[in-house]
Amino acid sequence: MYSGEKEDLILKPLSSNSVVNKYLMEFLTNSEDSKQSIEIDDTLWDDIESVQHNLWERELQQHRLNTSDLINYKLGILTTSHQSRIAFIKEQIRKANNIKIRMMREAELKNANNDFELRKNKLESTIIKADIVVSKLSYGILIIE
Repeated sequence: MYSGEKEDLILKPLSSNSVVNKYLMEFLTNSEDSKQSIEIDDTLWDDIESVQHNLWERELQQHRLNTSDLINYKLGILTTSHQSRIAFIKEQIRKANNIKIRMMREAELKNANNDFELRKNKLESTIIKADIVVSKLSYGILIIE
């Protein structure tokens, strides 16, 4: 599960053999349960854990980069929009002849700045929180005959 600004659920089948990884989903869809009993060396599972960890590190780095790019783009749009909104409100304050209207516009200006800060902080925190959550759905031994 990719978490961040854009969340995705992606299944990543993997094995300790990089060639098998390319075809693993195809192999699994055409597989059958085996009647054989197989003794497994625990180091085999360590190898697969190592492959999974390396894949996770690469994918996480790319996910954080993609999330950062997306957030920076959104921050640019938010900032431009905010600047336009502030300019409009300031112009209304400048044109206001009535003190009550001026006070209302000044409160609107304060609220606009607070709203901008909240939205900006939320977007920026998304970059820090970007992560990939890994869950094993299944595991086993694949015998290719």
